[in-house]
Amino acid sequence: MKPTRNPEEVEQLKGRILAQALDIIINGGLDAPTMRKLAARTGMTAPNLYN
Repeated sequence: MKPTRNPEEVEQLKGRILAQALDIIINGGLDAPTMRKLAARTGMTAPNLYN
C-alpha cells in the first residue's frame, strides 16, 4: 500500500491537474476535456483522479 501524500504534495498535484485541464480546454474547447485525456496528461489513471 502506498503511503498517503502530505498536504503540500496534494496541493502540487491539484495545481498540475488544473493546469493540464486548462490546457486541454484552451486547445480543444469546452467540449474537449475528458477524464481519460486529463489522466493521460497527468500520468494518472482516470479513476485515481476522482480520489
